[in-house]
Amino acid sequence: MGNLFSGSGGSRHSRRLQFKALGAASLALVNAACGGDQATPAPAASGPGTTPVRLAMFNQGGDQQSVTEWNTMLEPFTKKYPNVKFDVTGPDATIGPLAFVEKATALAAGGTPPDLTYSVTRNGPTIFARGFTSDMNTLVKTEKIDLKDVSKPVLDNFDWRGSLLALPYDIGYAYVQYNRSLFAKAGVGDPGKLWETGKWNWDSFLEMSTAMARSATADDARVPYLVKTWEGDYLTIMRTHGGEMLSPDRTKLLVDQSASVTALQLWADLAAKHKVSTSPTKPPQGGFNGGRLGMEPSHPGNIRAVQKFVKDNNSPYDWDIVPFPAPAGKKPVPVLFTNGLYAWKASKNQTQVASVLKFLMEDEQMLRYGALTGRDPARGSLQEKHLKNLGIPETAPKSWPKVYTEMAPLARGVPWTVDYIEWHTMVQKEILEPIADGTKTVQAAIAEVMPKVQAVLSRNAPK
Repeated sequence: MGNLFSGSGGSRHSRRLQFKALGAASLALVNAACGGDQATPAPAASGPGTTPVRLAMFNQGGDQQSVTEWNTMLEPFTKKYPNVKFDVTGPDATIGPLAFVEKATALAAGGTPPDLTYSVTRNGPTIFARGFTSDMNTLVKTEKIDLKDVSKPVLDNFDWRGSLLALPYDIGYAYVQYNRSLFAKAGVGDPGKLWETGKWNWDSFLEMSTAMARSATADDARVPYLVKTWEGDYLTIMRTHGGEMLSPDRTKLLVDQSASVTALQLWADLAAKHKVSTSPTKPPQGGFNGGRLGMEPSHPGNIRAVQKFVKDNNSPYDWDIVPFPAPAGKKPVPVLFTNGLYAWKASKNQTQVASVLKFLMEDEQMLRYGALTGRDPARGSLQEKHLKNLGIPETAPKSWPKVYTEMAPLARGVPWTVDYIEWHTMVQKEILEPIADGTKTVQAAIAEVMPKVQAVLSRNAPK
């Protein structure tokens, strides 16, 4: 399925034009239409009533699979309240990383805002700061929505200067999925067995990867690992080795700090020096399911897709997952990703929206979404039932319960900002890709990009 944690597209010039197109003039129009930064409360529910209504749900993904999943999720509500219908849509993600934000801005400016949204949290600060969506703290209080089983790191990831960007719906921790059959064929050991015996660390990971690379032949090509410009990969490695992306107040890029530089060098060397990975811009054909990739940074949103492929193709390989490798004696710091439900301020159907959101936040519905997508419910108390719905640990990835238990206390969210997509695209395209390709040194790439990123971060820094 499409990685919800990542994505880039279009030329560098066209992306910059996209960013500029969302400038002050257009935002002034949008703010006027949507009430700017006024503290409009989230809707309060009193039931959806009986008046016929069509609710527009505009989500981060407009692909057929995502639309089908959400239509499936909303079917029980429509059966119970036949007067409420839904139009589920989303942007064409192939046009670039700003697809959701651009379309959301256009809908608001055109006077046709959606009623509700499901989105990854990277979009949250942008649509909230532009006055599109509500502080969900109000709905949580008035409708007594239970968030006590949502962990503090998850709630912190939805916090924006004291406001709750969205209702926490599902989460994901970055981990490494691996093709156990390919490792057995190469005769270089098993990452899972090393992890279980306390011998899984950065040195053993690199040793195993280089051994697999040496075992490859012209007729039996193998790629031990795949570096990605996705935060789940490089940021997990950076934090695990003591580095960090942004300062605590999210106003300064810290990739030029010593620990961050060292970690980025380790990440880039996997492709540029050790040759245990292809370039992130040239992944192996077929990806993980192609059968030639030993290890890949991943997340729970991919579990269902891999399970389906293995089942539909009569188990072409055995697979499992492990935490990211860390320096000997240390623990990994996996990146935490979150997705949530947003209510739009300008919706004319506030009561119905509140009823739908309250329905979707029921345990049963969160478990249904987890069964459809593989994504872990934001409520930790549902994890055991969720894993059972996925057939785990009877079927792969059998180690997920143990990996989840180890990673949950260690995970940390991504430091989202209002212009996150803009400056993070610079980091991906102008730092990460060149250093992995070996066309720039880590220090040179960082030095070139730092001033541009700082300029973006300064635009929306707290006064």
